[in-house]
Amino acid sequence: MKLHTITLLATSLAATALSACTTPQVISSQTANATAQSYVSDDYHNRHQGYDWVAVETARQANNSLKVQIRSRIDKKKPTCTFDGIAHPISSNLYQIRQGDMTLNLTRNANSINITPAQDSNRHKAMMYCSGGGSLIGTYKQVTELDRTGLDTTKYAQTLYLQNIRFFIEHKDDAVNVRTSGLSHEFNENFTIKNQRITHADITDMNRDGYPEVLIYLQYIKQPFYGDVLAFSVNGNQSLSQMSFTPVKDHPELRAYYHGGDEFSLVEHDLVQRFPEYINGKATGYTKQVVYQVQNGEASRQLVLVK
Repeated sequence: MKLHTITLLATSLAATALSACTTPQVISSQTANATAQSYVSDDYHNRHQGYDWVAVETARQANNSLKVQIRSRIDKKKPTCTFDGIAHPISSNLYQIRQGDMTLNLTRNANSINITPAQDSNRHKAMMYCSGGGSLIGTYKQVTELDRTGLDTTKYAQTLYLQNIRFFIEHKDDAVNVRTSGLSHEFNENFTIKNQRITHADITDMNRDGYPEVLIYLQYIKQPFYGDVLAFSVNGNQSLSQMSFTPVKDHPELRAYYHGGDEFSLVEHDLVQRFPEYINGKATGYTKQVVYQVQNGEASRQLVLVK
């Protein structure tokens, strides 16, 4: 298994491709930990007797979504349950998490949360998601301070699936491991990231060639919270290659307006990046939007800024 440091290749762009849209929308604070909550399964209170238990941690993100992390106790065995997802608001207390072909409802109550399948067809997947037949479904009670002794320390874990190919993403310590299942030449490599965290990951066919692209969104853990992307593209069901991405702070035409606080999302086949606009170091209260598309480069595909 190789260990690589993420290298961001500069992309030559025409001046006409560097226009940016400005909309009167203010992005919520990216310091999500200010509204973090911890919830636990019933066996948490028997943890000193060696019982397995599960913790669910939520943190508010931009646009009122929730970052959801589910971790289990780990001892001599591997953790039985590791889950990361983004819960999008449906109503004041109801959120939905879409994980591949499984959709979960997360309902917030006064001192607990309930996780249930959104459709009956999702029930079996949710009940068997954790190893050993463990279930994501259940009621988790809020705790003021979570005892992390013996808790799985994986920073991020996600499995993405599209067009019969699975992508496993795991962030531990300063390394992100990306591996595949379903390609002729499987991919399994580590990428070093320091002082960054994964916010979430997406999968879609961006260049409409019948094979998926995978985007892993990164954010620096200290102000000004610059955003970055680790991107991959499948080559005709044969192999996986990394795509180059040049962050906004490295674009001379845009860096004067930029002070971090990014939001990344897929809109149809494009990658959209939004960030609070700054002029002369002061926030204007507006949001700038830029769009990236997949294009073929000389050596590999690239995420190119187009507007």
